[in-house]
Amino acid sequence: MKPRTFVLKAWNRAKVGFSLSIGQITAFIKLRKKTPTSGPVRICPQRLSRELPATDTRSAEPNSMPRQTCLIVGAGPQLGSSLARRFGAAGFNVAVARRQSDLLAPLIRELGESGVRVGGLRCDATDHSSVRRMFVDTTEMFGVPDCVVFNIEAYSPGTILDISPSAFEDSWKSNCYAGFLVGRCAAKLMSDLGRGTIIFTGATASTRGKQGYINLAVGKAGLRALAQSMARELGPSNIHVSHVVLDGGMEAMRPDDVAENYLHLHNQPKNAWTHELDLRTSEEPW
Repeated sequence: MKPRTFVLKAWNRAKVGFSLSIGQITAFIKLRKKTPTSGPVRICPQRLSRELPATDTRSAEPNSMPRQTCLIVGAGPQLGSSLARRFGAAGFNVAVARRQSDLLAPLIRELGESGVRVGGLRCDATDHSSVRRMFVDTTEMFGVPDCVVFNIEAYSPGTILDISPSAFEDSWKSNCYAGFLVGRCAAKLMSDLGRGTIIFTGATASTRGKQGYINLAVGKAGLRALAQSMARELGPSNIHVSHVVLDGGMEAMRPDDVAENYLHLHNQPKNAWTHELDLRTSEEPW
């Protein structure tokens, strides 16, 4: 055999294994290529709960109960920020998400300086892939969230004569379809743990339409119906689904006081759950 041929055969054999001789016994040890452990996470929508950790991986201090986690989808400068502060002050890990994640920087800095374990996430709640990624990232940071708040409201006023089809569709996606995507992912994860709270932020338009606000009313009414259906489906699984009607603007209602009610909803005992909470100021006309 030519030296070059011998070397090539020896090299090819070495790549898949090698022989080990001890006395009269010779063993061939086969090598296998290692499967990479890093790379993008791909999740099938129908199997989200199977792909994510089903165990409770929440952070805990030594000799203490595990910290709970609150995920706030739509962490804007008013109610969303107040929710983050209130749940953080109550000892929760806080994950805050919004489409323009760069705008979260001041809130994250504030919470971090006050000792809150906080994570900021970019999420387009009208895109199912983005929503699934948000839940993956939240679970990797803090574990499966104990409380998920859907706090998105987006619309442009207009009448039936001048609203464009695209504007109506965009409003419905933000106010209703996004709530479905967030609620669905939250429910899949919480069902595995047998507990959790999902809170949807509604508006006056959730219960009645108003002239000039057709696209808001349709989206928010749909969100309310979604919450009602989810509450009946998930209640037996120990998942509390609640819908909050904010009958008034944040200019009149104090966001910090509203946030207090959300924390109360999460802490309610299961034998006395509130499904729909109607909040308004004392001066708000009925």
